[in-house]
Amino acid sequence: MPPSTPTAPPDRIVRNSDVSWTVDLADFDPSSDTLYITLISQDDQVEVTASDNGDGLFLVELPAATTGALTIGDYFLQACVVSGSDTYQLNGEQGLPQLDHRLEVLRDAREHDSGADLRSHAQTVLDALEATIAGKATKDQSAYTIGNRSLSHMSPDELLRWRDYYARLVGREVDAERRTAGKGSRSKRKVRFTG
Repeated sequence: MPPSTPTAPPDRIVRNSDVSWTVDLADFDPSSDTLYITLISQDDQVEVTASDNGDGLFLVELPAATTGALTIGDYFLQACVVSGSDTYQLNGEQGLPQLDHRLEVLRDAREHDSGADLRSHAQTVLDALEATIAGKATKDQSAYTIGNRSLSHMSPDELLRWRDYYARLVGREVDAERRTAGKGSRSKRKVRFTG
């Protein structure tokens, strides 16, 4: 018996996997209204159109070809419904449901053998920042943007501040991986001995 379709978006998506969930919007009819789901990251934006699940629910489907094209890292999910000539943002305003959601895209374990870049988003940005600070950034690294500013247009102080920020993020990722592997945190704790 196949598993039932989840009724909420996932917190994590593994690249190259099929992902689906249903959405219940009592004020809208999936046979005549259109639900759009947009996944937004710092470097990427993908829009998916939900279909009619046949039971009064909207069905959101991300096939493997779509998830495989997502970049590894954090995404913010936004939703809107088009009903006739009107568009409604589903962000909790005007009495409408809130479908905003954050999710993380994880690498597919099979990518380890494909020569794919296995660094996390935070590690990739940290490497670009450190290369820029050292004056050894590649063209792609210099073109990296944080917010709306490319690394090549940041002041030395800005680069250092962002480097410290992303170094902390990478440190948290390493700690999380170590905890998952049962190795404990890499952070050192100071112990005071008193006589």
